Formats: sequence, structure tokens, C-alpha cells
Amino acid sequence: LFVLPLVGVAMLANTRPDLLYAVMDPESIEQFEAMYAPEGRLGDGRGAGGNVKMFAFYIRNNVGIDFQIFASGFVFGIGAILSLIYNGVHFGAVAGHFLAIGYEDQLFPFVAGHSSWELVAMVIAAVAGMRLGSLLVAPGRRSRSRALVEEAPRCLRLLLGAAAMTTLAAFIEGFWSAQPLPASVKYAVGAVMWLLVIAYLWLGGRRRAA
Repeated sequence: LFVLPLVGVAMLANTRPDLLYAVMDPESIEQFEAMYAPEGRLGDGRGAGGNVKMFAFYIRNNVGIDFQIFASGFVFGIGAILSLIYNGVHFGAVAGHFLAIGYEDQLFPFVAGHSSWELVAMVIAAVAGMRLGSLLVAPGRRSRSRALVEEAPRCLRLLLGAAAMTTLAAFIEGFWSAQPLPASVKYAVGAVMWLLVIAYLWLGGRRRAA
């Protein structure tokens, strides 16, 4: 629901960069392009106070998105499904657009460090909301109210875990992502972050389950 729209739209927008205008207004696109222009110096002059301010902004904005996606799943899971598809289309259009206009050298090193935590957290929040919403359709042998009461703690733990991951992503984005470091360093750190997330999701809970 998220990855396929992202990859598909990114490939399409790479040949049709104007597709970004279908998901973003021209003013926002202009601001994005100015921010990630090759001649720009992303984050220069922000200072420690600016980093803290951006960290707080990312927490408020991105954690809020996790909660919104989770809540949207209450309506039979439909809202969370649409949210994942929309975000896949949105991020894919942005990636394809910036590849097409040659701004990838600023954008991708910036997002490399925090993208794993942020994107996976968004999907987890959606899954938690879809889980609750699906109980309204198929509660099994339980009543709908009993199914919701019994499953709500598990889904809320997923949501809180997603919020914690997003908070970590906000910390990385606020204090690391905009630092003027070589792209190779940022890609290396980004790869390590993805490996950590994958390892946690793959191995987490196995000992307890055993």
C-alpha cells in the first residue's frame, strides 16, 4: 500500500516531473526546490537553537501524522489504507520530481539518516489503526465491543512504539540530517539505520515468543 505507489509514482514522475503539482501546491514546490537546490547550503547558519526548534517541529508534525493515520483506521481500516497510498504517491512524486530536475544530491543525503525510522513508524501506525478498524468488520467469535476492548492495548502499544520511532527520526532530522557532511557519510549512516530497523523488526520478540 505504501511502497508500490512510492516506487511506481517515483518512476513516473522521473519522466513527468510536473506530476508533483497534482499533490503539492506551486508555492510549496517552489520552497522545496529553493531548499534543496544544488547551490544551496541546507541547514547553514541554523545553529544549536535552530536545531532544537526544528527537532520540536518535527516531533509535533510527524508524531501528529502517526496519530492521525492511526485514528483514520477506525472506520473499517479504510482511512489508514488511503493514508498509506496517499503518502506513497506523495513521497514518490517528490522523489521523482527532484531526480528529474537534478536536485537529488541535496535531497537524498538529507533524508537518508532518518527515513527508516520515520517511514516504518508511519506504516506501523497505519497497521495498528487498520487492525482496530478490521475488528468492526470481522470480530471473529467475539462481539465487536469485546474485540475492540481486548485488542486496543496491543494496538496502542504499536502506536506508542511508532511515536517513539518517529521521535528518534525527529532527533536525527533536527540534529544530523542538515549537517554539512559528505553524502557518502550520510548514506553510510542511513544504511546502518535501515539495518537497525530491519534487525529490530525481524528479531524483536523472538526470545519472548519462544
